[in-house]
Amino acid sequence: MENFEILTSINHAKTWKSIKSDLPGTFPSGGFSKSDKLLGFYCKENGANIDLAMITSSNNGNTWSEPSTIIEEIDEAATGFEADDYGGIKVSYFKDDKAYSIYSANNGNSFQDPIETKEPV
Repeated sequence: MENFEILTSINHAKTWKSIKSDLPGTFPSGGFSKSDKLLGFYCKENGANIDLAMITSSNNGNTWSEPSTIIEEIDEAATGFEADDYGGIKVSYFKDDKAYSIYSANNGNSFQDPIETKEPV
């Protein structure tokens, strides 16, 4: 599995700065939640399986949490991320050739059970 890095731009994508590198995984997705917590979701190797993992930063990427597994044994596929104006976060992923979404009503502190969807985020 490859490594990836999280980039940020403060000038509308004219220049980019790396704020987290050498993350072991693929297909990253992320952004800021309503509480300005920076969230990163990615596919992480777990032995022979792939898990959906999350990292967070509350100081604009200066320091990061340890990765936490959100969903075990997903397909190695792109994840999607969407934040709303009320602290809600929806993350989508693929498992067994089906699209699923999980939702957090509290800025990623906990997630509801996955639901099968027709289309990912």
